[in-house]
Amino acid sequence: MDSHTSDPYGWMDEPLRDRPTLAAAQASYSLDWPVPPLRLATDRGRVTEAYAAAPAIDAARPVPSSALLADAASLSSPLFTSASSLWPATFAEWFVVAQTALPALLFLPGSQALRLPIRIGAYAIALVGLLLWWLRGQTGGWRHPATNWLRLCALWLALMLTHPLTNSLAGGIGQVVLYVAVFSGVLWAPAQVDRRQALVRILALMLICNGINAMVGVLQVYDPDRWMPRELSFAFSENRNALAAATYVGANGRAIVRPPGLFDTPGAVCGPGTVAAVLGLIFALQPLVRWQRALALAFSAAGLAAIYLSHVRVNFVITLGMMAVYAILLTAQRRRRQMMTFAALAAAVLVLAFLGSSLLGGEAIANRFATLFAEDPRSLYYQARGQQLSIGFSEMASRY
Repeated sequence: MDSHTSDPYGWMDEPLRDRPTLAAAQASYSLDWPVPPLRLATDRGRVTEAYAAAPAIDAARPVPSSALLADAASLSSPLFTSASSLWPATFAEWFVVAQTALPALLFLPGSQALRLPIRIGAYAIALVGLLLWWLRGQTGGWRHPATNWLRLCALWLALMLTHPLTNSLAGGIGQVVLYVAVFSGVLWAPAQVDRRQALVRILALMLICNGINAMVGVLQVYDPDRWMPRELSFAFSENRNALAAATYVGANGRAIVRPPGLFDTPGAVCGPGTVAAVLGLIFALQPLVRWQRALALAFSAAGLAAIYLSHVRVNFVITLGMMAVYAILLTAQRRRRQMMTFAALAAAVLVLAFLGSSLLGGEAIANRFATLFAEDPRSLYYQARGQQLSIGFSEMASRY
């Protein structure tokens, strides 16, 4: 696929190719403007960089370096040829894996004593990316449109440290650092994910990590003695009322704790379930081999089942919204056949995941999510989340 194709979204529909040799890559590469011979840098047989050996012949029509890099990257190893081809290779890829691997450490017995540093680590790694981005001098590249606004937010948060009602200086600094860690990826990620291939690898890793997380959540309801973590968060293990609120009666009268997935907080698997549900459907539509598409579809079904079993309605609504947005994008791109296939798959997975989760969770699943349609959506939202926003803007903002 040419990097200058008229369809900027066509990369998700490109068939994956076998890894070419260096000679084949150089021979097959072509552009419709005059360029000097293309040199390809390799690392262990993989194409890692492309650059021109001399200035372009036509100075009025220079060779876009981004086009050379994008096409050269697409000639490197495809995503799913082997398990080793998806092994994380960049900081951004390791960052994606760490967002599942670090919280998963709390799944291990005796890890509650290390809960604070483990939880901090999931945010600290984002600050490491920000530091590397700064030290490598990559601050002058492409910037996200929200960059200036986020810098203004950071400055405003720093000024709020001087507020007389700040609990403590250490607590205020910690809160500022937390916010910066959350949005810092907007600053450093563009320098890490600058090619189509890099973006697809990130999405594939997100699907795998969150899909596995969702499957563990389903297994925690199916066989809690084997899959449920031995220690839950202190907020639940030492508070019977909190644990009772996170428990419901499933099939055959069995008490079910909302599955945490690879975490220690009941119901936490709903987040990974949302990511797996949407990305699984998207990858299932791509021209992969059958078993890979089936695996992506299984991840999607597991994600939706995890949402049902966790009883978190807001994530269910978010998932439906994301699916609707993707269907609208396909329609806007005039890919109606793919949109119809996506809609049919989404409907099938929604129904099958509901039926499967109902076998484990009993009538409690239907009763929980039926409340989304039993009340006025506006009053339901106000009772669940809207009241917090209302109090925040009408009372807290003026008071603090």
